[in-house]
Amino acid sequence: MNKIQDFLEENPGNVWYITKQSQNIWDILDSVNILYSFKNNSIHEDYNDYFESQFKKIQPKYKERKILPTRIISNASYLGFTDTRMKIVDRTIFESFDPVREIVSNESVSNFKGNNKLLQIIERQTEKMMLCQYDEKDKKREIYMVHPLFVLYKALLLVGEYTSKYSITLDEFKYFICTVKHFNEIYWNINGLFENRILNRELNIPADIRVHNLLVNNSKALELSRGRIFIKNDYVAVIKDKVEKYEKKVLPFLNKKLMYNALISKKDIFEYFDKVNEIEKDL
Repeated sequence: MNKIQDFLEENPGNVWYITKQSQNIWDILDSVNILYSFKNNSIHEDYNDYFESQFKKIQPKYKERKILPTRIISNASYLGFTDTRMKIVDRTIFESFDPVREIVSNESVSNFKGNNKLLQIIERQTEKMMLCQYDEKDKKREIYMVHPLFVLYKALLLVGEYTSKYSITLDEFKYFICTVKHFNEIYWNINGLFENRILNRELNIPADIRVHNLLVNNSKALELSRGRIFIKNDYVAVIKDKVEKYEKKVLPFLNKKLMYNALISKKDIFEYFDKVNEIEKDL
C-alpha cells in the first residue's frame, strides 16, 4: 500500500480523471445533440450562444438542471461521441435512431431513456472508454493505459472471489482502483485493499475523482449505494464472462491507437479486437 501512497505523493493529482462538468449521460447526449445540430445545419452563430439558447429550450422540462457550460462536450469525448476538436466522431451513431436527430424538435434526449438501442450504445461506449486519451499536453497522464470499466469489473471480481461480496467502498475505489496505470496492476492494488481492511489505516484519498459516475451509471451490471460500488447479483456470471474475454481477446493487444480506434468505431470492444486478432493471425 505504501507504493500507492508514494506514487500519489510524487504525482499529485495523477489519478483517473475526467472534467468537472456533468457526468449525467442525458446531459452529455443533449450537449452532443446540440453540437450535431450546429454542425449538421451549418448554423452561422457563435457556438456558445447557440448551445445556451438550445439548452434553454430544453430547460423548462428539467427545471432542476442549470444551463450547462459548453465544456460538457469534453465528457462526451471520453465516451467516443465527439473529439476535443468539437467534431462528431461518427455521425451514423446519431443518424441511426430518433433520440439524437435534431434539436429543433425541442426535445431532450432524456425523453428516450427507455430506448433499448440507445442504452446499449451507451454501455458499449462506456466499456470502450479510455481516460485522458486526447490530453497531449499533460504528459504525466500518459503513463495510464486502461479501460477503466474493465479494471473496475476485475477489481470487484477479485474482491468477491475472496469475500463472496462483489463490492468495494467508494473510498477504496478512489484510492486503490483509480491509481491503476495498467490492467495487471490491479492484483497488487487489491492486495493493498485487503491489507488495509485488516489494518484499518487512514487513506489519503485523492481529491476530485468523479469517474465512477460515468462507469457505474452507464453499466447495467453495477450499482452505487450507501457508499459502496457492487456488481448486482444477477450480473456476476455475465461480468466474469466479459472479463475473461477481455483478458484473452483485448488485453494482449492494447495500445493507445487501437484503444482509440475501438472507441470511435460502432463495434463493441470484443467485435473490434476480434478483427485485430484476425489480422495478427494472418501475419
